[in-house]
Amino acid sequence: MALKDHGLIQNDAVFIDGTKVEADANKYSFTWRRAVEKYHAKLREKTSKLYEELVEKQVVQEMAPELVTSAEGMEVMEQELAEKITKLDEEIEQEPKIIKGGSARKRRRRFLKKLRHQLSNNLIPRAQKYERAENIFQGRNSYSKTDHDATFMCMKEDPMMNR
Repeated sequence: MALKDHGLIQNDAVFIDGTKVEADANKYSFTWRRAVEKYHAKLREKTSKLYEELVEKQVVQEMAPELVTSAEGMEVMEQELAEKITKLDEEIEQEPKIIKGGSARKRRRRFLKKLRHQLSNNLIPRAQKYERAENIFQGRNSYSKTDHDATFMCMKEDPMMNR
């Protein structure tokens, strides 16, 4: 009645049936170190394979191995790809309009654009997220996404029914 008197609820919006509703604020909002390490290792492997392919095709210059798998190194690769694509755009504009069998430069540009898109929209943001998480861990095994100082605590009854 107090809520109704203060105008916080209306009569047509109140349903009481004994349903228990768990607060959603902290549910699944923790990050585990093992998961971050596992997925970051897979990302590094994928990035190093991509880098080797780009070096083999002489698209990017060689870099230090530890720089290749970092977010900064991936951004450098993306910039080099953008420069190559711009150069190919200029070359394509100078080509005759119709080339039998299609233009090899256009195929190469399409391939490079695909790799640049993959780097900028997938690999770089993921690498940044994992690097940020590793800095937050500071020797702990987990942290809360909403409060980085808090760690995960096992409860008697958790939503994932682990206890």
